[in-house]
Amino acid sequence: MQVKQTSQFKFLRALKHDYSLLGAAIFSIILLGFSGFMIFSNDMGGLYIFGSLDIIFIILLFMRYHVLKLYFNDGVDIKGVIVKIWFYKDRGRVNYTYQIEDKAYIKGLAIMKTKETSVLSEGMSINLLVKKDNHKKAIIKDLFI
Repeated sequence: MQVKQTSQFKFLRALKHDYSLLGAAIFSIILLGFSGFMIFSNDMGGLYIFGSLDIIFIILLFMRYHVLKLYFNDGVDIKGVIVKIWFYKDRGRVNYTYQIEDKAYIKGLAIMKTKETSVLSEGMSINLLVKKDNHKKAIIKDLFI
């Protein structure tokens, strides 16, 4: 098992490929707009509701960002193989297998159809980042750098 400092994590690429991060960002921007409207219309009750929801989604955004960043700070860089990939319109899922410390794992990742994910195919070798303390959790490194 080899732990090394990996390539730089890019927030915008993560937004492009990670559903949780994108969802939290979209909802926080929409709720910020509603909060601004509530300030403009002088509706303090609505401001409390939308402002509170906005704070929750901003916290979720930073939590997901922190989780992804931990893969790059403390993750184990290994090779994996795609066993299944499918898309429905712009959404999809990729399942991959990898072996670490003589144990094989099969994991999956919900992905969006982009030019980077469209080239992925079954049997293709990919770079993964696996959590050092929990080998059951892995992400595709190339989608976030």
